[in-house]
Amino acid sequence: MRLLLLACLCCGLLVAADDLDRLVDEAKLPPVWASHQPAFTVATETFLQATADGEKTKDFLVIRDAGKAVAVLDEGACQLDWITAQPDKASADLVLPRVYSWVSLLGCRISTVAWIDQQGASGETRTHVFSGGGPTITLTVEEAWTSKRQGESRYSMTLRLDPQLGYVWDLQTRISVDRLAQRNGKPQRDVELFNIQPGRISDPWPDRARFDLTLVSPPKETGFLGFANNLVAGDRSDNNGRLAMRDGGMNAFIADRDGWGIALTRRTDAEQSPNATCNVWMDQHNKLLFPGQPDAQGRHVISASWRWVGLPPAVVAVMRAQTRMISFGEKAVMLRLGRSEDFDDQPLDLATTERGLWTWGMAVDGAHARSGTKALLVGGTEKLDGNSGRFIAPFVPLDGSAAYRLEAWVWLEGGEDARFFICSGEAKAEEGPMRHRSTNRISPKPEWQRVSWDITKRGNLDLRIITLGKGAKAWVDDFSLMKQP
Repeated sequence: MRLLLLACLCCGLLVAADDLDRLVDEAKLPPVWASHQPAFTVATETFLQATADGEKTKDFLVIRDAGKAVAVLDEGACQLDWITAQPDKASADLVLPRVYSWVSLLGCRISTVAWIDQQGASGETRTHVFSGGGPTITLTVEEAWTSKRQGESRYSMTLRLDPQLGYVWDLQTRISVDRLAQRNGKPQRDVELFNIQPGRISDPWPDRARFDLTLVSPPKETGFLGFANNLVAGDRSDNNGRLAMRDGGMNAFIADRDGWGIALTRRTDAEQSPNATCNVWMDQHNKLLFPGQPDAQGRHVISASWRWVGLPPAVVAVMRAQTRMISFGEKAVMLRLGRSEDFDDQPLDLATTERGLWTWGMAVDGAHARSGTKALLVGGTEKLDGNSGRFIAPFVPLDGSAAYRLEAWVWLEGGEDARFFICSGEAKAEEGPMRHRSTNRISPKPEWQRVSWDITKRGNLDLRIITLGKGAKAWVDDFSLMKQP
């Protein structure tokens, strides 16, 4: 068996093999990269970024192996974007999107600080420092609190090469605080050690989505618990602490078009806390619990060891055979892009790996259907607000240099003031403010009417479907949003 000797942060004790070691052993991985000699370096590189105030340059720290880009650190955002685990996939060319963010990652993002008080960094001081180079390189991130609490955090993130897995990150984390954060007047023991998000995991375009399943290692089992990476399953996945983890387990995403997955393993003496799933971006919140009582030094301390790794196809195959899917016992309507959506197979089972836009309360109905037997039923609203017609995942990414056409056929019933349209951004009752960000508006008629919008020079859409008017109803069929040739 391939044993990994993990050094426990506090005591240096040897521990048993974890899920990753077992999987590598069962998959009988060959040492594909045994002859590769990494030569890691890090340097500041400058890229042009689009902002609300126009285009500006921004510095990023880029890790390279013999000149080929492996990872990008956005120090201000406290996130590390790991481009690839495979040395033969690394490239010297590095092009960042003009708006480089969670929506446009190059590979897989991981946070570099703990999220204690809220989402994101909260320490009064923070440093990101690289050391080493050549066969390994280490990023050390230190954070300190002096006002809300006395405390400090230290993350050590070392990149190395594994002959069977390719590039691997060994992570050590330690957080020590004299008092816990408060939530609703009670001590908040849970802390998010790592937030991990593969790029495009929630992307609604079928040709861009990556990774079909998210998996965790549940307690009292040897296999894995999984759910399909559609937004509805993601929203439901963590209900009632369902994503509880076992020590030595992993949080994994499988698989991309090459059959590879990615995983974050964990080893700790700390009490486990269930993972949580973001119902917008599908990232995983990996949490542990502070001790309820301070130690002899008056501190609440969490120490843990982690590995951030790529999963070769042979390992992914073993994991699939050992995965039990969550049985949600429900279906949901999802608006799929890049095709003509006639809703005839809707609602979809939550086990589907198809992506689609979704919001609460969407339903299909057979009272009117232009093609087939079903259409999307959209009830009317009397007064619009900032969330009217909005989907849960707000942004549909677009290629700003390309043209798109949004089209649908609508049967609208209601009073004289009833209207129907599809727009991007906050809907307005008046048509003037909606110019250039909406389809044409239609009034009630006993027939199918076409709405459309030719879209250019946009980087994204915050898509909203609006039926305006008390008691109004709209049936939407043959909906499509497609990139034009």
